Amino acid sequence: MSHTTLAVLLTLVGHAAHARNGAPTHDALGMTWLTHLPSAPFAGSTWGDQVLVFVPHHFTPSAEVSFVVHFHGFATTPTGGVEAMRLRHQLTASGKNAVLISPQCPMRGPTAPSGKMAHRGGFRALLLDALGFLRDEGLVEADARLGPVLVTAHSGAFPLAVDAARFGDAPVAQVVLLDALYGRHADFVEWITDHPSARFVSLASNGSIPDRSKSQILGPLTARGVPALVEVAEGAASRRDLRESRIAFLASPWAHFACVYHRLVLRDILAASPLPVAVETGWALELDARPRRLERFTDVKRELLARGTPAKKSTVD
Repeated sequence: MSHTTLAVLLTLVGHAAHARNGAPTHDALGMTWLTHLPSAPFAGSTWGDQVLVFVPHHFTPSAEVSFVVHFHGFATTPTGGVEAMRLRHQLTASGKNAVLISPQCPMRGPTAPSGKMAHRGGFRALLLDALGFLRDEGLVEADARLGPVLVTAHSGAFPLAVDAARFGDAPVAQVVLLDALYGRHADFVEWITDHPSARFVSLASNGSIPDRSKSQILGPLTARGVPALVEVAEGAASRRDLRESRIAFLASPWAHFACVYHRLVLRDILAASPLPVAVETGWALELDARPRRLERFTDVKRELLARGTPAKKSTVD
């Protein structure tokens, strides 16, 4: 397999994959598809089997493929949720060698069911379907296997995140709740303690229910001798803190959606995560004890779009 990055590989794919998956949208960040996967959490239900797949332009094929899986909140779609929180931009800015997928989740609450994510092996089936999609598109080798996976959930999608981690039979390295700690506290505690190498981050808008309820996880973890980082104000935790802390509760003064993207906190979480690196972005150059530098999304977006080369479909050698 060539180690040349996706942005410069040749545009050669099979016609069968085109017909099945549809053509991607190309932009300076990478390639984005809306496809259908039979193992999507709500395939066969009213909400359907649509899944967004995003491959950043810096993605480099390797023996293991890592995924960032995002479960969106209510009243939106995979495209709406990903774009509202600028997830494609933040993954690209992190430099991580991972593919983003976001399946259709429930449109209304009060609490989201988990669908197939509550079935033993359901999450692994979703990941394997996504891996098969990438093979069809000629982006990974036939024998590529699953690498470390990072799960994110926004708002009411927290049940899907915890059930994917607990029952999914998948290599979940980290769970990230994005203003989403509304319940299932005991289940999160159980997963954290049962998987001593796994990481957990809860970002919460100041004064929100997720912010006020963090004690329901902190208390049991403290009693079990599990240390946690608790950020008292946005940016107070350093980049080194994020890299070294297995459990972290991060603060934000911004509202329910803006808290995820306005200061690029998910970019920082991803950059600090165990996911493999495709390109060095300079983020790791500030791994010291200083409060981390807070950058505006609008500034980084301009930099990404100016720097990026529209990604091309490709095949592996």
